[in-house]
Amino acid sequence: MLSACGGNSVDIIDSKIVERDSIASNSKPKSLLYFTHDTIIQANEPLVKLMDSLYQHICSDSFKIKNIGQNLKWMADFRKQLCRYYDKNSLLQDSISQYVKADSVIAEARRLWKVDEDYSIKKMIDEDYSTLGMMVSFRTERTRLVFEQYNELARLLDLCKTPIQRQILCQEFCEWVDLMDAFTDVYDNCVHLYYWGGSYTRPLCSSGNNDVLCAHISLYREDRNMMENNCGNIFYVRDGVSVERAKEFLLYCSNKTYKIAIENWESEDVSENIKQLKLEILSYVAKLPKAVDAWLNARELWIEEMSSDFPHNRYRQNSGKMLVDFATILSNIPD
Repeated sequence: MLSACGGNSVDIIDSKIVERDSIASNSKPKSLLYFTHDTIIQANEPLVKLMDSLYQHICSDSFKIKNIGQNLKWMADFRKQLCRYYDKNSLLQDSISQYVKADSVIAEARRLWKVDEDYSIKKMIDEDYSTLGMMVSFRTERTRLVFEQYNELARLLDLCKTPIQRQILCQEFCEWVDLMDAFTDVYDNCVHLYYWGGSYTRPLCSSGNNDVLCAHISLYREDRNMMENNCGNIFYVRDGVSVERAKEFLLYCSNKTYKIAIENWESEDVSENIKQLKLEILSYVAKLPKAVDAWLNARELWIEEMSSDFPHNRYRQNSGKMLVDFATILSNIPD
């Protein structure tokens, strides 16, 4: 039974994101085909329709159900569809796992939409994308990232040897959701204050939120690689990031970003909306340390349960790297 925290992590993540980034007010999302250029559909209609099923599921109200087991089951069924597509089109060697096949199809979808993993919001703006076009692009990419996150979670759960290990992982995931929520509260509101009134804010928020998911996916992939290799060739990295320093850096960046965001709004003549937003951001910044600590504590339980004595510090360095990634996302706001 994969339940944790009285709710389910990925549901919490994406219900919040869908509400924030909603493009249409209808409860049922429009088909991805509605937003997709004819040349893309003509190039590979079966893949577009496959991605549309993922898009509509993640953007629908039903995805808010707080049941991690149900959501993992849906993703497992969708992974089978990706594998059938893979096998039919013979993308690569057939001996690879279902997870790798699924990731390969997701990568093909990115190429079809010409969205590279290191996509840049500034590049899109330079190419004169409309605000709606950017929002659709980021939202479409988010659905792929959500699947990849589920894919990595499922792979880690497969590596668990006992029910307690699976329970601890689900608990760690729940705490990460709380951390993500706390972080995006700081990030999104700093973006809105810094670029107050501009159409740039929503695409930038979506871009940053996607980067948050990328950081978590990278963390899980690194953990999985260490576990699959049985830590055989894994060594402690002397110049790696310590958790303590990474936490300090993230909290420093959150305070600094807030101060930069309010620089243009120091006057007493600013609107009540601005004053209220400044107070809200300050409260979000104050809540971030608690969320970081809660996730690190849950992460420590996972580290202790899943790793041998030797690589503990390496696992902790993985945690520190993700916190540094978060700090970098904040630091990129006032570019």
